[in-house]
Amino acid sequence: MSIYFISEAISSYSLSSFLPGSNETKKEPTPTNQELRDLVMNLVLAGRDSTACALSWAMYELTKHPTVADRIREESELVCGGVKDDDAVYTYETIQKLDYTHAVVMETLRLHSPVPDDFKFSVQEDVLPDGTHIPAGSCVMYSPYTINHSPAVWGETADQFLPIDF
Repeated sequence: MSIYFISEAISSYSLSSFLPGSNETKKEPTPTNQELRDLVMNLVLAGRDSTACALSWAMYELTKHPTVADRIREESELVCGGVKDDDAVYTYETIQKLDYTHAVVMETLRLHSPVPDDFKFSVQEDVLPDGTHIPAGSCVMYSPYTINHSPAVWGETADQFLPIDF
């Protein structure tokens, strides 16, 4: 699989571009089964690793902050029903009502981003919304870690685990 093909596939933002016949009008080669397998495995493994990382950090923070874990348990019992309750309901709708739990997840991701730094390369010349000119071939980097630990953004408690920020 060539670098050109990968960049074209990414720019389409659609897995359907990999289906047989979808590239005929573009005169691009249809990917082989092995190329499709490799692409899907990359997506699955990347999702698995970042999810495992986020869950590990959440467990770490909950062990350091047992009152947060208690509050999550209380919210779950109030919204969904108790652990020993035969009528406990854990559905998409009830889970959406777990506001404090959501805040804990967001705060975990803020402090412990699975992707602390990210690099992108410009394929062509571009201009950012603030007017910054980006020449073709430039490397643009942003750091969720730096942004999420910045007192300028989060105040003096930027390095503290405070789910109430959400």
